[in-house]
Amino acid sequence: MQIASKSFVVPMIAFLGGVVLLPVCIFVLAVAGLLSSDATSTPPKWESAIGQAALHASLRRRASGLHDPLAGSDAELAAGLTTYMNTCAGCHGDFSRHGWGFNGLYPRAPQFGKAPPTLTAEETYAAVKFGVRYSAMGANQHMPEKDAWQVATFVSRLRSLPPAVSAAWTAKPKQ
Repeated sequence: MQIASKSFVVPMIAFLGGVVLLPVCIFVLAVAGLLSSDATSTPPKWESAIGQAALHASLRRRASGLHDPLAGSDAELAAGLTTYMNTCAGCHGDFSRHGWGFNGLYPRAPQFGKAPPTLTAEETYAAVKFGVRYSAMGANQHMPEKDAWQVATFVSRLRSLPPAVSAAWTAKPKQ
C-alpha cells in the first residue's frame, strides 16, 4: 500500500480545516457572546453583502409567476404613494427624511427616498405581502391586493415616476 503524497495530504488537511474548523470557531464565538447582537451597531460589509444577495435571490424566486396587474397610471402611482406614506414611510422614510427604521432596526430598513430599490414590482409585492424573514418587514397579508400592488408599483418606479407623482413625492412635508 502506498502512502498518499504530500501534494494530496496538505491540501486535504487545509480543506477539512476550512470546512470543519471555521464553522466550529464561528459557532464558539457566537455562543460565547462575542459576536455583536445589538441593533444599533453598523453591520459589517460582508454581512450586508451576503444578506442583500440572499434577499434579492429569494425575492426573485418568490416573484416568479407573479405579474403586476396595474398599468402604472398616474392615479395608481399616486394611490401607491398615499399607501406608502401611511404604511411604509415610518420605517423606509420618504424623499426628505429617514424613517425610524434607519437606525433602530437590524437589519436596517432600506431608505427608499435616499436610495430607491432596484426591485421589480413583483419582487416588491412579494416583500410587502409576505414579509422578509429575520427582519422587521412583516407580512401584510391583510392589506387589500389592490393596495399592495399599488404600493409595490410605486416603489418599483421611484427612479422613473411621472412628473405629477414625482412632484408629490419630492414635495416638502407640511409642518
